[in-house]
Amino acid sequence: MSLNRGMKSKGSEFLSVEEVARELKLHPETVRRMARDGYLPAFKAGRGWRFSRSKILEWAETKIRSATRARVLVVDDEEGIRQLARLTLEPEGYEMLMASTAEDAMALLEQGMPDAAVLDLMLPGRSGLDVIRRIRETEAGVPIIVMTGYPDSDMMSKAMEFSPLVVLAKPVRPAALAGAVRSALEGRRPRS
Repeated sequence: MSLNRGMKSKGSEFLSVEEVARELKLHPETVRRMARDGYLPAFKAGRGWRFSRSKILEWAETKIRSATRARVLVVDDEEGIRQLARLTLEPEGYEMLMASTAEDAMALLEQGMPDAAVLDLMLPGRSGLDVIRRIRETEAGVPIIVMTGYPDSDMMSKAMEFSPLVVLAKPVRPAALAGAVRSALEGRRPRS
């Protein structure tokens, strides 16, 4: 993350939504939502959000220093969603495994099963169903959280055959994602 270098070299103490979005590699609407939900340190200035450079820097450094325990696989072809998942779950103490395609996810699964998986069904090439199938065949107890913009689709119906699944409709709020992963992992012992 270029946050440290980029933010320290700029002059203003306060940042706009667009500047924070650019530094965190998130969509501006995601930054607004994270501010509105209290996940990012921010304050209202008129009709918009403003961010203290030092507080955002401190927030980001805390995320980077976070201790890791349980491994969470995140599979989504949208970089912004993967970044949102990383910024939401790393502070919770999870080790993040990131993939943008089902093929990349399968390669990560060959290196070992995660403690939980968060994935989209609609991926380029092979679908998220292939990832779910592989996880269930290898270790049926791994909690799977599906993030989808199409909760009523045929693909979602097929995914439900691999129950139990938790389904989160996109756009996913950080608090909902963190809560779903935390609940899914309750009582599950992280791998060593």
